Amino acid sequence: VGMLSQRDLLLSTVSGMDKSAIARTREARFLERTFVRDVMKTQLVTARPDEPVADAARRMLELRYAALPVIDAEHNLIGIITENDVLRLAAHTL
Repeated sequence: VGMLSQRDLLLSTVSGMDKSAIARTREARFLERTFVRDVMKTQLVTARPDEPVADAARRMLELRYAALPVIDAEHNLIGIITENDVLRLAAHTL
């Protein structure tokens, strides 16, 4: 139904911008009252299990996504490809 990334969380908080105790308290309160559904992306960019890794990696680079959900023909989630997966493959291949 959606995907939540570290970037989504950072964009919805002041994390890293203000290190004061007041900001940390405000952020903690915000995170306690905010639900995943409030910050997750629901318009997903996905990958298919039979597509070349290079195509998925190109899409991740263009969109600056660290991961893509992998879905089957019925749109069921069957996995997630991450930038670490792509790097691991590149390191193994090189």
